Amino acid sequence: MAWQEWSAMATDSLVAANRLYAAQSRSSVSRYYYASYQGVSALLLYVGATPPEGREAWAHELTPDLLVEHLRTVIPRTGRRQDLANRLRRLYKVRVSADYISADDVEGSLESVRKDAHFLIKVMQDILPEMPENK
Repeated sequence: MAWQEWSAMATDSLVAANRLYAAQSRSSVSRYYYASYQGVSALLLYVGATPPEGREAWAHELTPDLLVEHLRTVIPRTGRRQDLANRLRRLYKVRVSADYISADDVEGSLESVRKDAHFLIKVMQDILPEMPENK
């Protein structure tokens, strides 16, 4: 799958997350995470990273480290790449909690999840060439 398709999926997931935000917090957390994961996957594909054999993208647990390693050409500062990786890790952790741990209260994390996801998608949109989905 091309980076353009991952970028479009990220944009679609962000729209869905925003619609779910007030009414269905657990579902919005999941969509915010996937928007971010899809956006980072688009960036990795854009810079020429290759997913493992037989897969379209990378394991969720490994993607933050790949972001730090592979995005040097488009994000030169290590600290900035590390910040993006940390945001993706936090989103993943809250997403797993929202999807699989019914006793966890995700309401308290919802606003930070929204902000981190919007930040990651903005970074993606700033780096990738203009496309109708990125406008």
